[in-house]
Amino acid sequence: MAESPCLDGTFNCTYQNGPTLVPHVVPVFAVAVLAVALRMYSRSLIRQNRNASDVTVVIGLLFSAALTGMILYSPRIGVGRHVNDVPIPSIERLLISLFVGCILYAFAISIIKISILLLYRSLFPTPGINLATNIIGGLSIAWGIETALVGTFSCSPVRAFWDLSINKEDKKCIDTTTFFIANSAFHVVLDIAILAIPIRKVWPLKMTVQKKIVVSFMFLLGGFICIIGIIRLFFLATLKMDDVTWSLIDTYVWSSVETSVGVICACLPTLRPVFTKLFPKGGLETRIGTVLNTQRSHRAQERNSFVRLREESKGITVTREIELESGISDGKGKLSEEEVRDDMWRYKG
Repeated sequence: MAESPCLDGTFNCTYQNGPTLVPHVVPVFAVAVLAVALRMYSRSLIRQNRNASDVTVVIGLLFSAALTGMILYSPRIGVGRHVNDVPIPSIERLLISLFVGCILYAFAISIIKISILLLYRSLFPTPGINLATNIIGGLSIAWGIETALVGTFSCSPVRAFWDLSINKEDKKCIDTTTFFIANSAFHVVLDIAILAIPIRKVWPLKMTVQKKIVVSFMFLLGGFICIIGIIRLFFLATLKMDDVTWSLIDTYVWSSVETSVGVICACLPTLRPVFTKLFPKGGLETRIGTVLNTQRSHRAQERNSFVRLREESKGITVTREIELESGISDGKGKLSEEEVRDDMWRYKG
């Protein structure tokens, strides 16, 4: 291990940022728990039985809870402190938690992906959607298994991952940083593919424009997972192994946030019955519909006024239209369409 920045005086070794985990991680996880609870309540409102998508999102939430709990405990074993401030036994416990956290993260993310794909299959039961979800689902499962296996067997013997008493000559470890960067990049690509599946199916549906906007918006919120995955990838790529206890905290935060947001996004498309019950007359669909209807009304009113004006002031309108086309207007030059319209409004008054 290279010399720690803590040793050469670059950092203040007494400072710790572990307490910043709570305000960043806990609120997002609490919203994830609320989203799952509302999803189950939504099912009861429409008297629909729980399906495979509901079961998998609950399992994903449990893995997210385990990961979040482990991350919240990590400051007690050195995360958020510079490595020179952390005793060797604590570093070993930290490496054990990192070992377990890698497996929890892999299963949480892959199960949440499967839950979203199962939801798509139930909402859009078409051969094309079934084929797309089968392919992406298979890749998601393979990604989760691969991530868990590499995290587990990255060192030989396995305990060499955390046991610092084993000599370098007696152990062999792969470059996990490079692997997990490439692995996370592929994970983001899968998220983008999952995000693209439902959008092309929403707009051809026979529903009002405002409903299409609301449904598309709910699905597009899944884009937050892609953004968070990219942020996590950045911190993973910039992880400083010579002061890993300090720099690991950002990766931990975004790992927990990503799993929680994944659960939230998996639940959002199912919450419409709850929103309808809470906002029966003032929901988002109604507001969007009001805006669209107002715009249509204004366009229709303007068109009707223009027609009536042509009928009431036909001579003037015809003269102006001829002048507009020929560019002759009593020596004043070619009139614009706006000037013609302004004159017509004046004659109407």
